[in-house]
Amino acid sequence: MVYLARHGQTPLNESDVLRGLADPPLDETGNDQARRLGAVLGPRGPRAVIASPLLRAGQTAQPVADQAGLDVTTDRCLLDRDYGPWTHPRACADTCPAAADRSPRRCPDGAGEDAEISS
Repeated sequence: MVYLARHGQTPLNESDVLRGLADPPLDETGNDQARRLGAVLGPRGPRAVIASPLLRAGQTAQPVADQAGLDVTTDRCLLDRDYGPWTHPRACADTCPAAADRSPRRCPDGAGEDAEISS
């Protein structure tokens, strides 16, 4: 059986911004979510606990591993996408108005407010 879990809540979740490779820790709610996940999954006897190397993922996985008597193994293949300048876009709002409104099809890399990203 394979169980997949998303990381617990971070301050950036509350801010409604892309996290990507930003590495915030879990907040109080996220830590509580991780503890509850550990209480449910740990006793089920997983054979391995694998997480991305991001802090929030490890903090979410650790209670599961602790309950199961395992170590958390990290795997870079589980990393979130690198959103580049879209990560935490409010930080670049002064230089890119499109990023400030989080317009999903606008280019935040200085190519101009009207530049489109091809998909």
